[in-house]
Amino acid sequence: MEMKTARQWLPSTEEMLANRGSAPEMPINSIPKLDTFLWGLHRKQLIIIAARPSNGKSILAVQLGWDMVKQGKSVYFMSLEMTCERIMERIFSNEFLVDNDYIMRGGFTKDVILRKKWEKFKEILKTSRFVMSDMIGRNVQDIHAIDKAFEKKPDVLIIDHLNEIGGDQKKSAAIEKYLDTLRAMAIRSNVALVICCQVNRTSQTEGDKTPQLHQLKGCIHPDSIVTGKKIKDRVCGNDYSEIKSLTEDGNIVYKNPSRLIKSGIKECLRVRTKSGKEIILSTETMIKTKEGWKKAKDICIGEQVIVDSNQCKFL
Repeated sequence: MEMKTARQWLPSTEEMLANRGSAPEMPINSIPKLDTFLWGLHRKQLIIIAARPSNGKSILAVQLGWDMVKQGKSVYFMSLEMTCERIMERIFSNEFLVDNDYIMRGGFTKDVILRKKWEKFKEILKTSRFVMSDMIGRNVQDIHAIDKAFEKKPDVLIIDHLNEIGGDQKKSAAIEKYLDTLRAMAIRSNVALVICCQVNRTSQTEGDKTPQLHQLKGCIHPDSIVTGKKIKDRVCGNDYSEIKSLTEDGNIVYKNPSRLIKSGIKECLRVRTKSGKEIILSTETMIKTKEGWKKAKDICIGEQVIVDSNQCKFL
């Protein structure tokens, strides 16, 4: 990390421009139209695959990864949803045009031709650099650990999907920190970064279809009171002073938020403690409890939540 004058950045910029040819370095051969639109995958850049549930995010991510592997690129695929065995099954089915349902019903054990295809698949993998995990990458600490463990940095890092990350902090804060860490790693290590994420229903009605952070699940209603004032009143008065926030360690700090995001209409819950404290938030918003952060929809009547100065109150 260093600061240079614009003139000092000229040699590396010129080298980058000179290395570009008539085709992208990492083309998406299996999806020509997408390749034309994106001009392949790009090092030091982030591509987000965002969609509603069951719209094919994982399948597309797997296809992109396997496309790069077949080109001789090294790919690290961190799945936070599917097991590695399921990913391998899908790649095999797609590569050799095998009916996945046929394999599911025991075709692998009785079909000689299918087993021969499997042996060819094993041969392909012998010379590939395709690394996968299904239990690593759920927090920033995992990212730091694998970054240090890489003997040779991959060409492409794929993570599926962002909403599954955890940590002892609110989901939106965890996602921002996670993305910041990944962006820094991608730039430092010259890696192309692909991340899948699930978006809320409001994204379907917005004119700009570019995935935005506020489209992820979780928000607080404008009528909720924060430090004695409703959120909507603070916005109208441009008053963001003395707003408390929890750190990863559970410590309270005071922050001045730089912006407020309107995330559309969502299903909300009114959470009220026996002492009278109340907040209105979406069902997916995280609340701190004695056992850690939980989604609002998963908290039960009578459970203890942390509402002020790390003190627990009963609902």
